Amino acid sequence: MKERLLYLYCRGKAEWIALKDRLAVREVLYGEEGQLGKIAVAVILAAVAVGLAVAVAAILGPRILGLAERTGSQIESVPLDWGQ
Repeated sequence: MKERLLYLYCRGKAEWIALKDRLAVREVLYGEEGQLGKIAVAVILAAVAVGLAVAVAAILGPRILGLAERTGSQIESVPLDWGQ
């Protein structure tokens, strides 16, 4: 009986050490992959945000420039002595 308990104790201890080693290896492998995955998602989101900003600027750019030209021509047509 004592030999059986000693065997089970030693086997459990050896399996626990092996399990801890496997968990540590798994955490190193998948932990880094998880971190790289988070970085990849952040990079993709940043690229999408920049793409949207460029698209909005491309759509609104001509309208803004047209408004600036009209405003500039209106400013040029104002007489300089209008306040006197």
